[in-house]
Amino acid sequence: MNFKYLAMNASLSLLMALPAFGAQKEMVTVVPRTHSVIEGSSEHKRINQDYMVTTQLLGFAVAPFFGLGLNLGMYLDRNDILQLEMASGVLPLIIANVRASVVGVNWKHFYGNSFYTKLGVDHRSITVENLDYENGQFTNSTVVGTANALTGNIAIGNQWQWDSFTMGCDWIGFNPSVLTLESKYRTTNMDPDEARDLNREWKSVAKTNSYQFMRFYLGASF
Repeated sequence: MNFKYLAMNASLSLLMALPAFGAQKEMVTVVPRTHSVIEGSSEHKRINQDYMVTTQLLGFAVAPFFGLGLNLGMYLDRNDILQLEMASGVLPLIIANVRASVVGVNWKHFYGNSFYTKLGVDHRSITVENLDYENGQFTNSTVVGTANALTGNIAIGNQWQWDSFTMGCDWIGFNPSVLTLESKYRTTNMDPDEARDLNREWKSVAKTNSYQFMRFYLGASF
């Protein structure tokens, strides 16, 4: 008996059988990844919410201008909200008022129960109003300077949910200037050199990066 011949045939048979074994499909059950949500938590209360309306009662949308605001939100899911925000404030001076307002769209993303980050873009407007003083009181205001810019909006905060009641605060945020839209200051009857210097300084206002602090808000989700 030729053992060498038998061994060669056995080897060839084994090699021919290997592809058949490799072609067999594995029966595997894939278990979906799950995330546990604590019953009664803010994350739990955000489930199945569609819209949010809140009012900014305290804070600085453009520091150091203290003001009020309005937020309108649409829930994409329990951890993502698309928002439209509006806020304005005034800094009163002796013979003038300086006003700041922002209108923007942003995306708020929650990391767990209440902590979130906010990313978006704002239209920021800063104006200066001269006040007319007559007979011991201010009678009129005239806008003499306007600086409009497109800015980014980056902030962190916490938002808590109790059934329909919503409360939160943007603790701190940064608004980098992206694009100057308008920058002008009325220089009628001013010395040409003074007017040139004032316009140069005023243009830098639109390019200034601004900050936001302690924007506390209350409202409802439904």
